[in-house]
Amino acid sequence: MGRRKKGEPPKLRLRTDGQAYVTLWNAALQKEERVYFGQFGSAEANAGYARWLAAWTANQNLPPVTSQQAAPTVAGVILDFLDWAEAYYVKEGQQTSEVACLRAALVPLNDLFGELELATLRPAHLHRYQEEGITRGWKRRTINDHLERVRRMVRWAAERELCEAELLHRLKTVRALEKGRTEAAEGGKGQLVPADHLERVLGVLREPYRTICRLHYLLGCRAEEVCELRGEDITTEGGACRIDPSSHKTQHLDQRRVIFVGKQAREVLLPLLEERSQGYLFRGKNRGRHAGRVYRGPVTVSGYRQALATACGRAQVPVFTPIQVRHTSLTRIRETYGESAAQAVAGHASVNTTQIYTSRMDDLARKVAEEWG
Repeated sequence: MGRRKKGEPPKLRLRTDGQAYVTLWNAALQKEERVYFGQFGSAEANAGYARWLAAWTANQNLPPVTSQQAAPTVAGVILDFLDWAEAYYVKEGQQTSEVACLRAALVPLNDLFGELELATLRPAHLHRYQEEGITRGWKRRTINDHLERVRRMVRWAAERELCEAELLHRLKTVRALEKGRTEAAEGGKGQLVPADHLERVLGVLREPYRTICRLHYLLGCRAEEVCELRGEDITTEGGACRIDPSSHKTQHLDQRRVIFVGKQAREVLLPLLEERSQGYLFRGKNRGRHAGRVYRGPVTVSGYRQALATACGRAQVPVFTPIQVRHTSLTRIRETYGESAAQAVAGHASVNTTQIYTSRMDDLARKVAEEWG
């Protein structure tokens, strides 16, 4: 779509939910705003647009007229929210997986209630949404996660005065599905990977995925923390080694993340660090640009997952995923050292953890790393 020329009036446009609207630039807020006129093609919308256009022609600084705006529909808010999310959930110049998760959560909501006005949503609608998730075969945890994404969209809408805050309070009364009290199936991290299967796959995995998989298992960290590992995130001192990821899953919660590197993992990691002390240790094919410089981005988790699947076929073992590698590592640590040790290695400490408790968790994670990985 071409940019509108200066002085040219905004054209009436059709949104996928059937609403007629125009887009304006709000110079004061430095963002685009929309004015809605009702159902596209209706006499009401055409007359409203004609009145608005006459006023716009007389005064090109016309603010949005709320009295002429149709009440936002669920479908319309979903579209606007996803537009916002695509720009907001970005990391290292790439959209995060949360955008795809939001789409997966909101498509069924649109199918069920897209034509309704957002303000008319009630707890009963979310109960119906939960039932739809069960029908679609979602696991209990997935249904709960997607329900929170729906409420996140409503919170976003309330912040922009597309609905009253009371709507969000009302929808928060819907409880998450509880284990053993719902027809939704339980998920989990999948089955553990037998040690011999892991070794057979490591024997046929191509680089850099062989090294990534070995480190992933020894460190017990998240897949993206290995794939996106950078030389400057690694500290070596007095024979000890630790990783302070510059970017991690709980970064937006202002949580710290430290990964302690044991003897076996150091034997894999330190030679890589000698070759490349700066930038991504595992570079993928994708390219990006930062501060005028072109760089190769990191290996992706999806690429790692695909490499594992291919290697499992070559090794003639059941396919397992990166999350199963981590789950297997943490399970073995839990069996050997206890729940607190697994939590410390995984980086699952609560947001409200005190500094004293955090220090104790670090000591525990360091001990496990030296003995385990």
